[in-house]
Amino acid sequence: MEIGLQHMTQSQEINKLEKSLSLIIMISSKELKLLLRNSIDSKIIDQNYSFYAEEIEIDKILSELKNKLKEFNLLNVVKVTLVLNNKLSVLVPNDFFQEDNCLDYLKFNSRLIKNDTASSDYIEELKTHNVYIAYGNITNYLIEKFGSFEYFHYSTVLLKKIHFELSTNKKIIIYVNINKSYLNIIVFKGRELNYSNTFDYKSKEDILYFVLFVIEQNKLVNNKTKIKLIGEEKIINQHYAYLLKFIKNIEIKNSGYLIENIVT
Repeated sequence: MEIGLQHMTQSQEINKLEKSLSLIIMISSKELKLLLRNSIDSKIIDQNYSFYAEEIEIDKILSELKNKLKEFNLLNVVKVTLVLNNKLSVLVPNDFFQEDNCLDYLKFNSRLIKNDTASSDYIEELKTHNVYIAYGNITNYLIEKFGSFEYFHYSTVLLKKIHFELSTNKKIIIYVNINKSYLNIIVFKGRELNYSNTFDYKSKEDILYFVLFVIEQNKLVNNKTKIKLIGEEKIINQHYAYLLKFIKNIEIKNSGYLIENIVT
């Protein structure tokens, strides 16, 4: 009797685990992406994506998020992850980081507004903190709706993904991540981070300008420095041929850098 009861309990737990889902929410001022995945194999069960031609206010994004979530069956969601993609971030080495100074770090490269609140992700692999503006209205709403959730800045998960795939040789590689919201350019020498920045762009000419700008800023040689384009394959293919006219040592990396592949 007890064995049978125990077996039923285990079966119910396994069944519950098999049905459990995780929800990924990626937000920028131009994008809203929701992914509902199976917690076991990460298979996408449902998704919704919106792109806005112009930047929209964060209050409008919150309204959009509430409406989109109504379209999902969230009954079996056991994990919620929020990924914030904006330019309001700065990397601070661990030796210089103090939690109370987060907003001060951001003042050097971001335009802050009243009531802005800062958060930080610790990137163990790089011994650095990624300090950024968290959208308080959105995080408060998610707390009310789900009770608990985890959140990161997009550049945090991107840097972790790139670092994981790097070798120990000392070659310099420039990663150019082209997504619909922003352009991320990251420079690694071996597994050491040399540079990371996020830019607005509207055209292929903008992308070329910023890549050449980063090459000059880091005192690199154009035709000797390996450059890898990463991100959504369709977007990369739109710009590759043009960039190749001016940058010879350039290649397309695999599509493993989509948000569903870099958030576990």
